[in-house]
Amino acid sequence: MLPHRTCLTLSDMRDLVAIDSGDMTLLAHLREQRSTERAEMTWSFSREMPMSAVAADIASLLLPASIDAEVVLDMNNGINTNWHVRHFPLELKEDGAGLVASAAIAEQRVELCGRAIADPLHETCFGPYSLLSDANHRPVKLPEAIGGDWLVYLRQDERVLTRPLYRRLQGAVTLPVGMLGEAMAQPFALQDQTLQAFLELACDEGDQGSAALDELIALTAGLRGLPPGTFNVLKKLPAYPQLLARMALRASEAQRDAVTDLALSLPFAWFLIPRKYWADAENAAGLAAMELLKSLDDAPRFAMEMVETTKRALIDRQPLLAAVFGQGETVPLEQATQDFLRRAMERIPASDGRRYRDKLGNHLPGYFLNFDTAVLDALDAPCAAALAVKEKWAPSPEDIRHLKLAGRTFPTWFSEAFAASLKESA
Repeated sequence: MLPHRTCLTLSDMRDLVAIDSGDMTLLAHLREQRSTERAEMTWSFSREMPMSAVAADIASLLLPASIDAEVVLDMNNGINTNWHVRHFPLELKEDGAGLVASAAIAEQRVELCGRAIADPLHETCFGPYSLLSDANHRPVKLPEAIGGDWLVYLRQDERVLTRPLYRRLQGAVTLPVGMLGEAMAQPFALQDQTLQAFLELACDEGDQGSAALDELIALTAGLRGLPPGTFNVLKKLPAYPQLLARMALRASEAQRDAVTDLALSLPFAWFLIPRKYWADAENAAGLAAMELLKSLDDAPRFAMEMVETTKRALIDRQPLLAAVFGQGETVPLEQATQDFLRRAMERIPASDGRRYRDKLGNHLPGYFLNFDTAVLDALDAPCAAALAVKEKWAPSPEDIRHLKLAGRTFPTWFSEAFAASLKESA
């Protein structure tokens, strides 16, 4: 049994089971400083439930929040025992002139690493941090030769163990590297403005815009376990759907997983990006491919094939994009609805049916009103998602979280209704 207030991480979920003597409800709510948003989820189970079954739901609460957020888990049994799911298992604390972990570490391949704010794409390793290499966890000091603003953290392979800690060092200041480094190195009061200018530049199709876009993709691909929320420039990406689409279509095969995984950690969804932004990004990718292949006789055909190959790779990772790209077969909406209700009626969580009806009204299928109001939100969700692609509305972070949850809970229904709705409104 885990004691009250045990701190956990998402990776712990695969080894845990929620247990009760009978029917029980597990509650989860997001706790985040400086946020008034109330985000929560519940899961009902009988006797036991592997936490791996709800790990993706918990992650959908935690990951898009700040790196200091936590998800508090509690059984609805009146005992008031709770557990805290956080981004990092440990903390890195200041101890005199050095740094020390919040708990002893006796594992291999743990290193103290850091990134200069002025050179965010480059990670520096300062050496091992483990009782296996040092009999005492004496506070470790950073090299005196380096200076400027840094983020430092403990890393074990692709896993970051501690929240990145800001440190201003007194050695030789690291000069800004690249356009992103220049923007991030500005005084804090100006940083919001300079990062916004950088992101707007990355949306541009000129040479400088392409260079800025490449830096952004390189930062994403080089995170190696750092939450995207570590960097303000990545936290701003959901406000730039046109830029996200360009990143997805420009990333190399080696970078593509890291880019598509941004949707796990930021409040956006690839399948909600409007079609016009995908069309613009496809055009930009085609021009870039033409430039790369311009010496070939049949450059336009090869460039088109490159773009289509990239789109297929994105669909492999994000299947709902097939409908956004106008690909794949569709099932008539009424048939998909009947099949869904027949196989899943008892599993649909009851609701008041107003989540999307209040916002989208007559844009949603009137056919759904023939059914019980309690299932209306589940029916409306994929159709509401399609309306976002058609720019009929802009989902809020809470809406996006619910649409992602609907897609995970009923993937076949969501995919079929989403595709049918896009085809009908094309």
